[in-house]
Amino acid sequence: MFILNKKNKKNSGITLIETIIYSVILLLVLFAITTTLGSLTSSHREALVNRLVQSSGSVAMEKMMREIRSAEAVNLGSSSLGVSPGALSLTGINEQTPYSVSFDLGDGILQVTKDGGSPGNLTSSATTITELIFERLTNSNSEGVRVTLEIQATVGNKTKTLELTDFAVLRGSY
Repeated sequence: MFILNKKNKKNSGITLIETIIYSVILLLVLFAITTTLGSLTSSHREALVNRLVQSSGSVAMEKMMREIRSAEAVNLGSSSLGVSPGALSLTGINEQTPYSVSFDLGDGILQVTKDGGSPGNLTSSATTITELIFERLTNSNSEGVRVTLEIQATVGNKTKTLELTDFAVLRGSY
């Protein structure tokens, strides 16, 4: 004959209350993970869109300013000045050899053309130039060009627009 001792009897399984408590804890952990991942994704998109506009804009402005400083003159017949989208055509002499270089937009991408060749892209296809204005400024001693460039990029739901303005004096004008 066996006598059952209630103190040695083990409970098997878990109660409904324990199940609810574990479920709530699991849901809170999953909510925290989801919120963190959403925040990280948003921050990554913002950093990516900032990098796109900064790098494309700075490369484009640097190349244009370098070419303007090296040029001898603005070709007024081939340039569209004071309007957006503008176009700039420059002429110069490099090691006794005349050259021409022009900047314009093609499908929202800033393009450069040297000596009438094929245009090359200066900005990324992931960005769009929304405004490009070239202004020729002259006085009795020199000639210069002011460039205003507005560049935009969108990654997911993040959009960034950056406006850059710079001025350079043509080498052949002073």
